[in-house]
Amino acid sequence: MEIKSIDGSFAREVAGVALWNGLSTGELEQIRDAWTESGLLVFRRQALSEKEIVEVSAMFGKPIVIHRTDWVSPEHPEVILVSNMKDQDNKQIGMPGSNDVDWHTDQSYVANPSTGAMLYAVEIPNDGGGSTWWTNMRVGYDDLPADLKTQCTGKRAILSYVKRLSGYNEQAAKVTEEMLRKTPPVAQPIIYTHPVTGKKSIFLDPSTTIGVEGMAEDAGLALIDRLTKA
Repeated sequence: MEIKSIDGSFAREVAGVALWNGLSTGELEQIRDAWTESGLLVFRRQALSEKEIVEVSAMFGKPIVIHRTDWVSPEHPEVILVSNMKDQDNKQIGMPGSNDVDWHTDQSYVANPSTGAMLYAVEIPNDGGGSTWWTNMRVGYDDLPADLKTQCTGKRAILSYVKRLSGYNEQAAKVTEEMLRKTPPVAQPIIYTHPVTGKKSIFLDPSTTIGVEGMAEDAGLALIDRLTKA
């Protein structure tokens, strides 16, 4: 097994493993350490069933089941289906695969967000239109002006699932009473300290944030906008 930087970026490629065969204790420990340090790992040319996807993700933490039952796999609800396709009844297959283009943090709108996410590509456009972008919020924090770091320290952003949905298509943006019950607005610290490394990063989700605790709405959103552009 080899773990190496991808083009000098913070992302790391893990080569020489077949995830469907499982990982040894030593391999798993090395991979966990690399994930803790870099935040993003890439495994190329893996062939996994939904069951195996759940098993691999369970090596890094307990897989969660999101509240959107219409987006999850009927066989393995821990797996979220992302697609721009429809079934024979003209119903959307899982989560819409278009219009979700704004920067966001997965599950930011729940009290205890997931530790990470595992993205498994089955079919993507060959023109680059299906690219997924990731950013290092630890570097983002390090590069903040000193006054902005001070201004954000101790503050919590208010996040709303209703606002998140406004970026999806009309069908996906429909909000039921049950969804609202399960996803009330929550507050998250804007500056987050990693529990293992102790390093700080920005916990930012402009597509879901509706304000900042203790600040007028306009002032809070202006702070989030400044963070987004910093």
